[in-house]
Amino acid sequence: MHIPKAGGITVHSVLEKIYPENKRIATKGMWQGNKDLEKISEQRRQAVECLYGHLPFGIHDRIMCAHPSYSGVFREPVSRVKSAYFNILNDSTHFLYSNFINNTKGISGIHETKQWKGLDNCQVRMLSNTLHLPYGEIGEAHLEQAKLVLTKHFTLVGTMPNIDMFIVRLCRYHNFPTPKYRILHRSGKASATIKYSETDESIITEMNRWDKALYEFAIELEQVQIGNQMSELLKLTAAYRENTDWLWNIKSLLSKRG
Repeated sequence: MHIPKAGGITVHSVLEKIYPENKRIATKGMWQGNKDLEKISEQRRQAVECLYGHLPFGIHDRIMCAHPSYSGVFREPVSRVKSAYFNILNDSTHFLYSNFINNTKGISGIHETKQWKGLDNCQVRMLSNTLHLPYGEIGEAHLEQAKLVLTKHFTLVGTMPNIDMFIVRLCRYHNFPTPKYRILHRSGKASATIKYSETDESIITEMNRWDKALYEFAIELEQVQIGNQMSELLKLTAAYRENTDWLWNIKSLLSKRG
């Protein structure tokens, strides 16, 4: 499950090295119902071992998977919303782009329109399969459902600060050598340049109160899953990160030299 602006593109690049092309499907258009899955043939569906992309819990029914195993990386919700907001403002192909670019009041104005459900506890919406619940109606019951799904159906739970460790864990789970990868589609530094008023900050915080609780729960579950492997995983992650950084630093220098 690719939570928007939570390292999903980077994880996708790794999944594409783990799974052969004929055994994986990338889906998109979550807010429109992942309609691309309707075009997949029965034969293609039966071959699928990995479905990835922006998708809500329960979508495994669409590919007739009786025993789903979900994995995902979760992100602190305020920084996630800011990154998503910046991304939409800079993506003319996004279905909300014109609404955002023409709204001079920024987050406050977007909040008033009640159009961007991604501002309203997006991570809880995805796990509780309530994407289209009216803006402002996500509550504690949906949080509890999301926590139940996370506990029962997520084989691997990761968080953004530990995304490198998540990738190491993902590859170990599949008994696959950890491939070289880059942190892709990063907008954190750029999105931090947008000025948010106190009202904006308050809106983002209030509209993600349940996401905050879910993120804290994800942190706890991540630690439980790691368990007594922590020391080994820290060493593997540090060594792998150093190796990966070295590789991409060399490539960067070579590209600058032409």
